[in-house]
Amino acid sequence: MITITLIHKTDKYIQEAAAGTNLLDIIQESEIPGFNAPCGGQGTCGKCRIILKEGILNPITDQEKSQLDSPDRAKGIRMACRSYIQENCPVTIVIPEAAKSRIQASSALLMENHNPRFTLQHISIKPGSLD
Repeated sequence: MITITLIHKTDKYIQEAAAGTNLLDIIQESEIPGFNAPCGGQGTCGKCRIILKEGILNPITDQEKSQLDSPDRAKGIRMACRSYIQENCPVTIVIPEAAKSRIQASSALLMENHNPRFTLQHISIKPGSLD
């Protein structure tokens, strides 16, 4: 068994896993608060980002390449659903809050200069009758 250390904020979660085990499965078993994979591990949402600090994982997949840009990959960012423990050496993973923050930051930037065609209007409608 291989020792997997998951670091989230200031918390450490230690798991044991065999080579070939999927990281998303390990993280979900650890019940780390706020970590999710809305696509169910299909590799389509890119939300299960992790940072490999130590250890060896499978080579990066084409799905990951489509979800992660080169600077992210250079920092060791991977998608947990596409990452598998490869060798009998300790693995240390940092679980960032970046996926959620990044989306919020992006939408904030978009909304800054956004002039919507539709606006929210509050109206009241009298109940209808059959008379």
